[in-house]
Amino acid sequence: MSPIIFSKFAACVIARARIVCWAFFLPLLWACAPVSSPLVECVGTSSLTVAIGGFRNSEGVALVSIFRSPRGFPDETSEAVANSRVRIAKRRATVVFEDLPCGIYAVTVHHDENDNGRMDRNWLGIPREGHGASKDPQGLFGPPNFPESSFLLTSEDLAIKIFLRYIHRKR
Repeated sequence: MSPIIFSKFAACVIARARIVCWAFFLPLLWACAPVSSPLVECVGTSSLTVAIGGFRNSEGVALVSIFRSPRGFPDETSEAVANSRVRIAKRRATVVFEDLPCGIYAVTVHHDENDNGRMDRNWLGIPREGHGASKDPQGLFGPPNFPESSFLLTSEDLAIKIFLRYIHRKR
């Protein structure tokens, strides 16, 4: 083959390969792209009901905080838009937040077994008490982050469930 014929042949093969790659990978890229749906028009306020389960006992209280931004999430309750302290009955608790404007929120729950108002930790910083967050994030190390715990609250009332996790066994 002469160099001119070979270069035309190679250029044709490369062009076809590009077409095949784009035809195959472009739908995959579209499938993996984040979906950007328009925000639902929201007028007024709505309520958020948080049902909490998975308590290892009914001692103490559940401290529930709702955040509207990553600032302070999940531990600094002073940055939360609302905080609630709920009694536990039969290893379950429910709290309702009323009059929340629509938007993005994330909820955290802490089982304050000894009712001291804070998360007890061991010397390594590992929580000794139960904790949970909205959308049940599965992080292996460290607390959950806001994006993986957040959800959209629209003008319709919403109910979510949070199940607590205990890393440290009670003695």
